[in-house]
Amino acid sequence: MGIQRSSRENSAVEATRTDARRYADAVVDRVDTWPAGAQQLRDILESSTSPESRLFQVHESDERTRVVARFRGRYTDPMPLFASADKSIARCYAFDFPRADLSKGQVQIESADDDGACLNSSKNVRELPRSASTTGQ
Repeated sequence: MGIQRSSRENSAVEATRTDARRYADAVVDRVDTWPAGAQQLRDILESSTSPESRLFQVHESDERTRVVARFRGRYTDPMPLFASADKSIARCYAFDFPRADLSKGQVQIESADDDGACLNSSKNVRELPRSASTTGQ
């Protein structure tokens, strides 16, 4: 039997889904031609979602571009015993952007249950660095 999530945790998970959909829609709206480079996809992620979103992988083929990104939803634990009341849930999503007919209805989004799935679904892939504009460099 699995652990039940609280309504606050469920809201945090839903926030990650909202960020994932917002990102997919922003890519469709802003990418004019494929292949879109990792920097362009990262810039779209940073401007359309929460600051804690991270781009992990961009893989391009003739038919599609696959992007793996992590989104974080925050919530407050109403009864923390020995830890902070501020909690977060991180979820990874894989996006498949088809090159032929890129429209909002054509983007496939797959979700995973935890942080580790980002790295498990894209073996030996490290987080791609943030752009200089958001790191203050």
